[in-house]
Amino acid sequence: MSKWPSENDKEVWYDHKNKAWYNTEGEVCELHKSTEDDGTEYSFFTNQAYWDCECDEDYIHKKTEQKHCTKCDTFHEEQPDSRQHEIDAMFEKLKNRKYEYELFLSQGKDGKTFTVDVREDIIEFGDLIESDFIEKHSFNSYGQAENKLGQIVTELSSQKKTVHTTNEVKTLHTILGRKLIREEDELKQESNLWSVNLNTIFKNVLFDCTEDELEENVRTFVVSELGNLDWTYEKADVNVSKTMIRS
Repeated sequence: MSKWPSENDKEVWYDHKNKAWYNTEGEVCELHKSTEDDGTEYSFFTNQAYWDCECDEDYIHKKTEQKHCTKCDTFHEEQPDSRQHEIDAMFEKLKNRKYEYELFLSQGKDGKTFTVDVREDIIEFGDLIESDFIEKHSFNSYGQAENKLGQIVTELSSQKKTVHTTNEVKTLHTILGRKLIREEDELKQESNLWSVNLNTIFKNVLFDCTEDELEENVRTFVVSELGNLDWTYEKADVNVSKTMIRS
């Protein structure tokens, strides 16, 4: 095998037996020759495993992974193969690129829907170069949304991705001092009218105090005894006169 003596293509080799060019990944390359506007001749290789779409950036795609670019709506069979030296430059660039993911759990304005959004941030040399929302999941309960948030975090973390989460619902309820409504608590019970009998035996209770202290002592006594108070209940008959205490 012979190495191509060109600075544009790092490692392209010619296999004399198969009469074909290969890169170090074993991918088939094709040699092309062209001429600059000033008459200068130059050569380059294309790689049959990759293709170029019409986008201005990130236009190189691997055929086994992506056959259609949704951004410029082009298909690999209609486009040229990628140049090997541009593929080399792309991989060199990717070494300095990292992906971070921001996950948001939010509540709809109607208070009944919950959404989990996933944003992908692309960072190169410490600078944010692209940010897109790549997933959106909607639920009718907070419990389902919270479970989905946890699943996505687990999946991305297992891929060694950097993940940041923002649970706007939990943050809001923490600030306002509200209790979060979990899925198991969301089936609200229907309100009914109940008849409750308090089994009390407190009659002629004696208090040794001044008249000014009497009210406070009675309150203290009742509160202390409520914990041991027996009581029964049943659905109320609305036709029977009762004392109603609303919750």
